[in-house]
Amino acid sequence: MNVLRCLVVMAFWGFMSNQALATTTSGSQPSVPATCLELIHNYVKKTRGWERSSYVVEDENFGGDGLGFSVWLLSELSVLRPPGGGESFHVDVDKKCLRVNRELGYQ
Repeated sequence: MNVLRCLVVMAFWGFMSNQALATTTSGSQPSVPATCLELIHNYVKKTRGWERSSYVVEDENFGGDGLGFSVWLLSELSVLRPPGGGESFHVDVDKKCLRVNRELGYQ
């Protein structure tokens, strides 16, 4: 079971690393709109004090009135942890990406 979990984490880490590069490499299409990304960066800086290089933002929209995004702390992706208790989280923002409506912690 630990081997399977390790493989899943390694695959996820590779995917997240590629996504982080894709959102910062010129010429590529980011998965998160620039206005939303800027709003989320400001929110993370204000609420967590994290530097932009320490996390990635991914589209995680479940429908509803606004838009949803996951904020993954890179240091959490590089180690095996039991479920829950991490610092990564989900944010819902309004459709125009002007404010964060709510934050949800992963469990």
